[in-house]
Amino acid sequence: MRFPLGREYGLVSYLMEEACFQGSFEVLRRFKPSGELDDRSLLLKEAAHFGHADVVRYLLSLGAEPNNKSNGGSTALDCCLWHLEFEDTDHIRFKKPITRYGACRTWETLQVLLGAGARWRPDDRSSVNQLRRTLLGCEPTLVIDILNLFKASGAAGQDAIRVVVSTPSMQKHLADKNWHLQRLGVVEKPSSKPSYISYRLLSRFNRERLYEEVWSEPMWNLASKYGVSDVALAKPCRKLKVPLPGVGTGQRWPPARLLAHARLLSTTLGAESKGGAIVVSRGSGVD
Repeated sequence: MRFPLGREYGLVSYLMEEACFQGSFEVLRRFKPSGELDDRSLLLKEAAHFGHADVVRYLLSLGAEPNNKSNGGSTALDCCLWHLEFEDTDHIRFKKPITRYGACRTWETLQVLLGAGARWRPDDRSSVNQLRRTLLGCEPTLVIDILNLFKASGAAGQDAIRVVVSTPSMQKHLADKNWHLQRLGVVEKPSSKPSYISYRLLSRFNRERLYEEVWSEPMWNLASKYGVSDVALAKPCRKLKVPLPGVGTGQRWPPARLLAHARLLSTTLGAESKGGAIVVSRGSGVD
């Protein structure tokens, strides 16, 4: 079939798309895509689809827009991530995990796109699942490298990364990379060392009763009943993990009281909580 000559008839556009598809950098450079007549974003997508980093770099230098989706995301980045699953021949033939060496072209293209400001904005849940399936086929080290690249370039925020790694399958896949996930800010750090409360302090004060007292009357009034100052009374309260009313907080303000009560229950002696377990020791009390 003979194609009529001229860009207006689509022949040159077709040849440029084929050049991006095949990674023929010299052919594409001869045509030099025009921003007025050619869809550079489409050409960028075709080049990124198969990991042709030199073509992607060239199109970006001509002014191709990486973020062409209506939600501000990058179609080229989506295609590049999709190709990650099909470059490593050991993964295709022997079902081995995808390595950075096996997917070196896609990795380089990914770096070029993210360096140009490409953003990962999934269209729907299936797009998230697609990326998750791809990452499950990668070595955990490569997954962490990609997520670090996402965060460093601003391609995806912590919330988006947290959604990707939140499933049980991803958590199992990245079980040995918990420290790296903590640095990414998508996994909470383990609780600190347990707090120790002396046996003598527990024998002198009752936590529940002390809580009711400090939230029912002013500290200076309550301290006089114990024969100490309000500052001295606050010390055993902190040691016993009894929440105190903040400065300017009404003594009987229901929301603050309910929140304090929840904190009191979450730090029951010997129970795990965000603040760690409270362990009783036989040290000296607080006088």
